[in-house]
Amino acid sequence: MALLDLVEYLDPTGNVLAARVPPDGSGELRLGSQCIVREGQLAFFARDGRFLDMLIPGRHTLTTANIPLLVELISLPFGNKSPFRADVYYVSLQQHTDLKWGTPQPIPMRDAQFGMVRLRAFGTYIVQVAEPRKLLTAVVGTRGRFTVQDVEEQLRSSIIARVADVIAEWMRERKLSVIDMATEYDELSEAAHDALKNDFAGLGLELTRFYISTITMPEELEKRRAAAAAAVVTTATVQTSMSHADRRRVRWHLWPPARFRDDVSESSNHADPSAHTDEGKDLRDDLWSAGTMDGL
Repeated sequence: MALLDLVEYLDPTGNVLAARVPPDGSGELRLGSQCIVREGQLAFFARDGRFLDMLIPGRHTLTTANIPLLVELISLPFGNKSPFRADVYYVSLQQHTDLKWGTPQPIPMRDAQFGMVRLRAFGTYIVQVAEPRKLLTAVVGTRGRFTVQDVEEQLRSSIIARVADVIAEWMRERKLSVIDMATEYDELSEAAHDALKNDFAGLGLELTRFYISTITMPEELEKRRAAAAAAVVTTATVQTSMSHADRRRVRWHLWPPARFRDDVSESSNHADPSAHTDEGKDLRDDLWSAGTMDGL
């Protein structure tokens, strides 16, 4: 077993929540060994399964002053430089962002418009260590390393179950359809965050943010919705076309083509002059005042 004169931990992945140095078991330390704790880290000294002293960011020379619990536990005489065995655990306090979650299989939901449907949901969340000792005691244990991937694996079932309950209750209480849900993502995300935060807290973690970014419907339901939308567009087009034809008929009656007016005028020359009234003009004036001529 190598004597550790310098203890430090670097995380090249950025995904580690807690790591033991050395990773394969206890190392030998002595008073006078150096321990480097970087910003965003805490270092814990453990012996016989007990997490004892903690060091904050900085470069530390191990003395009876900064690891008193460990020194007391092993009954190390004052000033003794003899090696002693201990575990050093580094805990990251950084926020771990853009962690993804999603429903691996569609979840049955009752839809106000389509009846029973099977939905899928996806999103992201942000997590960080809030209680390092609880994390080390409850989760890490004798592991050499604990990562955000381990959190995802451990809490996946809780996330899916809580989100499913939140979405189902939201749709039931507000009588919503899946096509209405896109405008509800912010409120749904807050409700899911409230439902999940205690699950994360039980591991010594804080669920800083939780986002529902997508709720998708089954392909067959999407096809039904697309077909219904196409039918609405077709109906609107027919109605618009009929209205246009009606407007043309009205326009023709009020303002006949020039050759028709000439024929009428020529035949009228042989008629009684008293028959030449301005009824067409009066009719047009009435229609304009009533607003019927708008758009013609």
